[in-house]
Amino acid sequence: MVRLLSLSIGAGSTLIALLPVMFFLRALPPFGQYSRKRYALILLFGFYLAGVFTAVGIPAADSLMIYPEFELIPLADLIFDPLGYAKTSVLNILLFVPLGFLLPLIWDRYRISRRTLLAGFGLSLAVEFLQIFTFRLTDINDLIMNTLGTGLGYLLFQSLTEKLHLNPEKTVSQQESAAPSPEMPPQALEPLPLCLLVFLIMFTVQPLISGLIWRLILESPMWERIR
Repeated sequence: MVRLLSLSIGAGSTLIALLPVMFFLRALPPFGQYSRKRYALILLFGFYLAGVFTAVGIPAADSLMIYPEFELIPLADLIFDPLGYAKTSVLNILLFVPLGFLLPLIWDRYRISRRTLLAGFGLSLAVEFLQIFTFRLTDINDLIMNTLGTGLGYLLFQSLTEKLHLNPEKTVSQQESAAPSPEMPPQALEPLPLCLLVFLIMFTVQPLISGLIWRLILESPMWERIR
């Protein structure tokens, strides 16, 4: 229960900081060309990233450390702790399934499977690198399972588009009534800038908001019922 509460507070406090930034960007001429539907999906993707970063434990400015512990042998834990390995592997796969689903749903260029897989691999690699600056283990098995989860998410997207008789080449951006302005930045609100934005928020502002929420909870009678 406490673990779930901690994840909710971490992701929720990031969303509190992310929402004003996203609404500010929405008011700028280039980004205002996006439809509400697509912008809502981009916001959902940002909230998903916040959940991922909270779950894996990326570093924050107030708790930065160097903890270089590595596991570079694939499937090593399968021998010593098969049940623990299976549980961790399933969680790592499930964590990245939404990534493989949302990328091709929102952005045209990720309709190509290798681009989606490369994005999942890149995000997982970045997370594992950042864990050097936390107390977490940098594990090659997580990298493999995260990439596998991305692939499963992509297959799920393809399967749903076929079952619902949707045109797999028709994306959210192509459904917008107004064509994008020729001045629209080609990388505007694409996954990489959005990842960097969420990371910067979680590295700087999120710990302050999260700490305030935790203080309110710990000082309330509700805490005795939760713990």
